[in-house]
Amino acid sequence: MFLADYPVEVPWLQLVAFLPLLAGCIRAPSWRHAAVLGGVFGLARFIPLGIMLDGLALPLLPAIGLSLYLVALDAGFAASVVAMRRWPAVSFALGVGASFAVIEWIDASLPMWGTARSLARSWAIAPEVVGGLLRGGGPALVAFVIVAAQAALVARRRRGKWPALAVLALLFVVTTTVGRWDVPTSSNRLRVGAIGWPKRGGETEAERLVAEAADDGARLVVLPEAAFTVDPGERERFIARWGAVAQRHRIHLVVAFIDRDAPGNRLVVLGPDGAPVGQYTKTHMIPVSETLPSGGGELLVFEVDGARVGTLICQDDNFRDLTRAYVDRGVDLLVVPTNEGPPAVAPYHYRNARLRTLEFPVTLVRAAARGTSAVVTAGGEVIASVEHPIEGAGVVVADVPY
Repeated sequence: MFLADYPVEVPWLQLVAFLPLLAGCIRAPSWRHAAVLGGVFGLARFIPLGIMLDGLALPLLPAIGLSLYLVALDAGFAASVVAMRRWPAVSFALGVGASFAVIEWIDASLPMWGTARSLARSWAIAPEVVGGLLRGGGPALVAFVIVAAQAALVARRRRGKWPALAVLALLFVVTTTVGRWDVPTSSNRLRVGAIGWPKRGGETEAERLVAEAADDGARLVVLPEAAFTVDPGERERFIARWGAVAQRHRIHLVVAFIDRDAPGNRLVVLGPDGAPVGQYTKTHMIPVSETLPSGGGELLVFEVDGARVGTLICQDDNFRDLTRAYVDRGVDLLVVPTNEGPPAVAPYHYRNARLRTLEFPVTLVRAAARGTSAVVTAGGEVIASVEHPIEGAGVVVADVPY
């Protein structure tokens, strides 16, 4: 499981990674022995997140608590396998798959990371199938199919091949029916620009990059999360300055900032006339690391040349709820200012963010500080990107379908 995930990323290994654990649980003398096996398995699954969390420099007690929680999840799963090991093959396979699907659902609800540990993160194995399963039942359905199939293989060795083959046939039907998703196509195009840098930028540099994107034809330009800090009493002047920039270039401009005037991690959208279109405040705050008030999930939707646009900020795209709410409102694309923090976080977050385009027919326009700025279409295709830690400050400009 460690090798299947970040940072090694051999995703197909998760299709066989549960076999040793399941076989060991079937043979375990007691549920306690199986729980130990599950704990070892949980440690391996924790390693990628441990690498990332080390970069976040969490306090010791929260870090220990998270580690114990993650190991306990898989230890509990192994104990549940023991409880089901005498069931008929079909019931065993489906029960084991359902048990892990529940764990996946619980884990994806954790405020710390959303779907960052989901088995669906290895979607590159078969993006169309995984995307369809995500749309049909979310990460829990992906987990159910992957784990139930391996449980059926284990059951086949102990209880005969025909019941196990029946389970595999059922899972095949599920993945080829529910798991079908034709990526939506359209002749409509909107030219967008995303700006990012490897370290904190200044207003002058940001204005130059906005001008570069506008000169390249971008009608919507996005700056990264926390691009600026607005001190008390300065918000009106700050918004007026960037409104003038948007008016000068006749674009929609998304400017993200830390607001010390009315505390919040937020963004403002400025129209081609320079007037504010609306503001959005980050909803999903990183526990312990972020202390600013949450926006509470209030959405912001606006139009650019006929395309409906929604707004998220960084951690928001680790979760499914806001993207689903935006798609329900008919949004075509999401702009996501992001500030990645420690280097280990950047690729982990980027890969997880792309899940949103697989499970929902929506495009991401991602402007990143200390990470990867990218335009990702529905279906997970990256049509333009810049890795700022390697390539430096720059602009991504692309025509996106909507």
